[in-house]
Amino acid sequence: MHDFPPRQPQPPRTAATRPGPVRLAPLQGETNLSYLDRLADRYRLSVRDLIPALLQVGGGLFKGYRTDGKIYLNTEARPRVSAFSRVPEEILQRALPAWTAQEPISPDGSGAAGRFRFGAVVPAAGEGCRLCTAARTGRAKPARVYLQPHTRICPRHRRWMLGTHWIDGAPADTEQVDLAGLVEVVGAHRRHLDLLRHRPDAVRAFEVSHAVVVI
Repeated sequence: MHDFPPRQPQPPRTAATRPGPVRLAPLQGETNLSYLDRLADRYRLSVRDLIPALLQVGGGLFKGYRTDGKIYLNTEARPRVSAFSRVPEEILQRALPAWTAQEPISPDGSGAAGRFRFGAVVPAAGEGCRLCTAARTGRAKPARVYLQPHTRICPRHRRWMLGTHWIDGAPADTEQVDLAGLVEVVGAHRRHLDLLRHRPDAVRAFEVSHAVVVI
């Protein structure tokens, strides 16, 4: 008769680390919040409900929530999202510019943590071309991506992403202008892209002109 050491208890595998039934691919240049919002939408949940439960961090994560905000995840939190979404972390990192941008610290000093920010501390991002998003995801839900002045026009669908108007902390409308009848704007954008290919430093022209206008 053999004596075997007693079986050591194993920590339970929580729902936070278990792969979800839906695999959701990120969009190139998408914000973390937009990706998590689309992930929650596939389960007919709010991002404010799914993500705190997934990370087990409590409901205060999204205090002051706005859809134009930004969420940062730490080293412990990112693998949970990766596992649940069934997308490897390296793919998420390549697609989401802010995936590893910050390392929030848990109130306990260790464990999964996130940080929500909005307003002036959020880099320029906006709703991507709705037609492109629908074609790539097969769904009507929009996505927010990082935008530069020269990427706010979609050459394929001839849409101009002007931005979102906010009233009392809520989005009132998002303007995406159809440029089908505005050939001058389409032509100017094409020439601008050609200029950037030959003179990448010309991108600063918008920064300078914007500074002059707002002074």
